[in-house]
Amino acid sequence: TKSDILKHFKLNPDKIEVIYNGVDDKFFDKIDYRRVKRMKERYQLDYPFILYAGNVRPHKNLSGLINCFDELIEPPFNKYRLVIAGYELARNKTLRRLISKKNLQNRVRFLGYITQVEYLYKLAEIFINPSLYEGFGVSILEAMAIGTPVIASNKSALPEIAGEAAILVDPYNSIEIADSIKKIISDKGARAKLIKMGKDRACEFKWEESVRRLIDVYSEILK
Repeated sequence: TKSDILKHFKLNPDKIEVIYNGVDDKFFDKIDYRRVKRMKERYQLDYPFILYAGNVRPHKNLSGLINCFDELIEPPFNKYRLVIAGYELARNKTLRRLISKKNLQNRVRFLGYITQVEYLYKLAEIFINPSLYEGFGVSILEAMAIGTPVIASNKSALPEIAGEAAILVDPYNSIEIADSIKKIISDKGARAKLIKMGKDRACEFKWEESVRRLIDVYSEILK
């Protein structure tokens, strides 16, 4: 975002202070597996799935994510489904047509808005954000804090936030996205490493630090 501001406006870079978001403490807390089980039963999630959580505006690139399922047709990858939380499919004709065209009605599921998304993160085998543009990308940090391996787009702010704790992919390349999914599913060592690095990375984004930096900016202005 800072880069975009400097690109479009003639401003002194020193006048722009970047302060990151934090991650809510609930994503670091010990998970209540009884609630995880209830989430699984309520939504009948009795299959392994890849999760996306957020809205489905065009820049989120859900069409690219759905297209990658063309590459996940052989065992054991064909048993995995795509679960999209936060939006109803009925409200998006473009995605409905794409899912129908790809004959993926049984492999792509929209859950709508979920209030306790941390339990959904915990159920997911992989969390993925294939966005073409993000101002931050808090969802990937939430997934990391929970202990879910992350695949993220290599565009915009996502590489900056993910660091080395996620597999970064070209969001325009469905084959590359699919290959990354296959790697996490089939390589237990790579999966475990991503989980460990993800938790460590998420710990770097605390609201206390964000508030401290904001207070520092105000203090400097008041002087």
